[in-house]
Amino acid sequence: MEEFSDILQIIEGIKKNNPTKRYLIEMMVISLLATLTGRSSYESFEQFALANFESLRGYMRLQGGPPNQYDFSALFDALDPKQFESVMASFAMHLLEAFSEGQIAVDGEALESGFAEILQRSPLNLVQAFLPGVGLAFGQVKADGKSSEATALPSLLDILSLEGRTAIVYALHNLRDVSAQIVEKGGAYVIPVKSDQRSLYEDVQLWFDNPEALKEMLSFQSNDRGHGSNETFKAMVSHDVRWLQGRHDWPSLKAVGMTESARERKGRTGQRSVDHFIMSREITPERLKDLTLRPQGTKNRFRWVLDVVLDEDR
Repeated sequence: MEEFSDILQIIEGIKKNNPTKRYLIEMMVISLLATLTGRSSYESFEQFALANFESLRGYMRLQGGPPNQYDFSALFDALDPKQFESVMASFAMHLLEAFSEGQIAVDGEALESGFAEILQRSPLNLVQAFLPGVGLAFGQVKADGKSSEATALPSLLDILSLEGRTAIVYALHNLRDVSAQIVEKGGAYVIPVKSDQRSLYEDVQLWFDNPEALKEMLSFQSNDRGHGSNETFKAMVSHDVRWLQGRHDWPSLKAVGMTESARERKGRTGQRSVDHFIMSREITPERLKDLTLRPQGTKNRFRWVLDVVLDEDR
């Protein structure tokens, strides 16, 4: 509570005649708690405050009684969205230090409700940052379209504190500039190499198809059995990237990696997935596994929740 209060003290832009000014900290905490319990409207915030008023009084003064939906509306109307987003990103960084081992994941997402075709609306394109270990999205920038992710991503990175942290960046364009920006802010990157980076993609693939190169790589393999299935995961990392740097001059490139996963169920081999990565730090294959598996599961949960919210709103 005290850390959250300290962070919120830097919020400016509250109107002098705002009747909720004295409730700033309390109302922001109530809004956060209500959101974490699934509330998403001012009216539901009011209902949460009323239902939990006696409990909240144990931590807050709340002079004049619990705030109502009009108090919440006046408060958020008075806040500057960009500044508030920056403050909440700072709050999330405290969670990052505590739970996510310095890991941030960034991805683009096209969200489309079930009514999009009927309403003739295009998908909502976002570039978002989230903490895989916490399951928390803490930064979003709207993109005008899929091709605009490259311009939205730098704006998102600008509000993030990347010093000493590792950013895993998925499915975005203009990755060379993204890599340079992350390093300039004191962070490290792990970036999947996709086919749209054609020359780099082909060279990395060839390196992991080279039997002599494979002998010098660090490797890790795990097998998870349960519920009638067997999932195999393999990770390999090469710190010898002088040849690749000589051809591509990639910003602060220190290592390349490959992950391979396959699932077998009742004797039948299922989907096999192979991915290649470039990295600005010399990490172990075990660390590559942690950095690349957790974000995907978290992202899928976000996609489901956000799609449901869009359907309800429309």
